[in-house]
Amino acid sequence: MAINNLDYKLQPELENVVADIISRPNAIAKRYTKADFRLDFWAQDYEIENYRWILERARIADEKISEAQSKGFDTDDTKVLEDIANEVNDIIKDGKKKGSWANYFIYLIIPGLIVALLFILI
Repeated sequence: MAINNLDYKLQPELENVVADIISRPNAIAKRYTKADFRLDFWAQDYEIENYRWILERARIADEKISEAQSKGFDTDDTKVLEDIANEVNDIIKDGKKKGSWANYFIYLIIPGLIVALLFILI
């Protein structure tokens, strides 16, 4: 999919996020697209996440790629990038699970406790 065809998918706040990510050195070197980092905005099956998760995914990917480079790994090798992408995707997946439990706790459990406390006090 060409960048021009992304317009129908992008929400206004995502435009800056996409611009930020596609201008990063790892995007320019095509490292994000050599493996499934889920940062390939041009893929037909790309599903847009919350922009905060997209930024976090890119931040962690950059961090892990840099870490691999400092250890002497060839980060232009598809196999190396696939291993890094799997690690990044696992981290994001775990973060989303934790985030959803945190949201559950904040929006459902705490108000329930407050209501119960009010009944006890009244």
